[in-house]
Amino acid sequence: METVLIVDDEQVAQTFEVLEQALAQLSPIARKLVVPEPAWHGHSQRFYNLRDASEYSQVDLFILHYGREPYFNEIELHGQPYVIFDKDDSVQPVHMDRLLLREKLLKRLQLQIDKVEMFSYMVEKESKRGHPLAALHFYQGLMLAPLVEVLRMQHSPFRHDWGVRYAHTDLPWEVHERLAELYFVRDLDDLAEKFPAARAWFDEVVEQLDLDAV
Repeated sequence: METVLIVDDEQVAQTFEVLEQALAQLSPIARKLVVPEPAWHGHSQRFYNLRDASEYSQVDLFILHYGREPYFNEIELHGQPYVIFDKDDSVQPVHMDRLLLREKLLKRLQLQIDKVEMFSYMVEKESKRGHPLAALHFYQGLMLAPLVEVLRMQHSPFRHDWGVRYAHTDLPWEVHERLAELYFVRDLDDLAEKFPAARAWFDEVVEQLDLDAV
């Protein structure tokens, strides 16, 4: 469960304190993770596991500093927010700028093409050296990651940089299943078959991509 609050800078610490007291009334806090600041998103965030809740349940408290970007309010990325209390209309969902997105996708597409053409040879190089972990590392980072991004450009362009997160809902099921087959590698012999298959699929998707339709 994620809860987002918009808070003035000077009230962030106090807000976390009040929220943790409220959580403790529901159940003792078994585990807490404080995201080190400055966080990648520029705001404040903490995660909690409650002793009396399911081990698969987690409280995600995200405090958005008032007036500080990014706002994480793009409808195509995050959906329509469920607003509980907003006294001054701080929550303002917006649609993404498709023109800016298209420009970004064109740059990202060229980057992924260059990455695959320049570095994917590392997969075969490490395989021939008998280094399975290194080969798998480069296969995932230099072949599958670019493949996932171009597949997302094709089927889920707004979330093109989300990796395999939510791939089961953002990609067609047959694409998801085909991708999963490429991700699960038994050994170097299996990798020797799946790497060229992944490369061929990458080239096929790049050939088919029509970013003007975004």
